[in-house]
Amino acid sequence: MKRSDISTLIVLEAAELAHTERLMMTWEYIEAKTGAPEKVIYSAMEREDNRGYLWCGVSLRTSGLTDNGMAKLRDLRRN
Repeated sequence: MKRSDISTLIVLEAAELAHTERLMMTWEYIEAKTGAPEKVIYSAMEREDNRGYLWCGVSLRTSGLTDNGMAKLRDLRRN
């Protein structure tokens, strides 16, 4: 599996779930959905962080959505 196999939608939905359900961290939701290795998951999360869709305090593994990320998630769900 490679980074491009993990879509923006998957990453943003995982970040949303991590901060609403609070059962797992963002990367764990992605792992559960895709089965991707941790290294690939972090690469996909970094991609979305670089686009300004994620915020992270201490660690990317616990990242959430920025305002731009929430807007992008709504847009992706509409399409």
